[in-house]
Amino acid sequence: MSVLRFERPHQTLEPRDVASFVAEAVREHRDGTRTVWVPAPNVSLAAAWTALAPRHRGLLWAPPEGWSLVGAGVAREIVLERGEGAARAKEIAETLWQRHDVVQHPEASAPPARLFGGLAFSSGSVGGSDTPWAGFGAGRFLLPRWLYARDGGRASLGLTLASASEESDPVREVIEKLEALARSVDPALPVGGDPDHESLPVRHEDVGCYLQAVEQIRKVIAAGDFEKIVAARCTEFDLPGPFELPIAIERLARRAPSC
Repeated sequence: MSVLRFERPHQTLEPRDVASFVAEAVREHRDGTRTVWVPAPNVSLAAAWTALAPRHRGLLWAPPEGWSLVGAGVAREIVLERGEGAARAKEIAETLWQRHDVVQHPEASAPPARLFGGLAFSSGSVGGSDTPWAGFGAGRFLLPRWLYARDGGRASLGLTLASASEESDPVREVIEKLEALARSVDPALPVGGDPDHESLPVRHEDVGCYLQAVEQIRKVIAAGDFEKIVAARCTEFDLPGPFELPIAIERLARRAPSC
């Protein structure tokens, strides 16, 4: 049987050891949701994204300090209706957490349990079906099925079981994900490193039209028709090839590590 060799020297775990731990956690799962954490290879967020979320809805959380996270899939989802806001989201989340527990491998470190999502600027007006954010509704929060967590030299993989009667094979899935992480490599940046964005063909929105829009906004606010309007400008780039999200993540991390 193969061995999963991680970045930390003291971590050399056989798949059967991880499988035994996960299998016991699954057997003891009764109701509600349960997150099972196991130690994982320490890889870049871009490599983790490639390993976990190539075909799933994914999320990335990379603060300047603390846990950086890559999530994939959905174990639980909170969807708010028109008119509902933060209070309703908190009420639903508290009910979820009452029936949620965590099982952590002795060699694993893990961040506190959390939901990922957000609220519409105005819960009573969430835009039409043709708007880019229409799918989020008045608010949407996710508890990811998979979560890769990294903080300095520590890295762990979490699987959240949505119910005790799952038809999937959690043990096999965890081993497959760990092996994918162990095989993952950082996405290759183009030869020469990060190209200067000024070398790409760029089209900026006409400045005159933008200033005209700002002047019109000032008038309607002064008339009392609106309290706040945000005017956005667009810039278009012609990329030399298809957009690769893992490479974009890696570039952003290198360009703005404290952002």
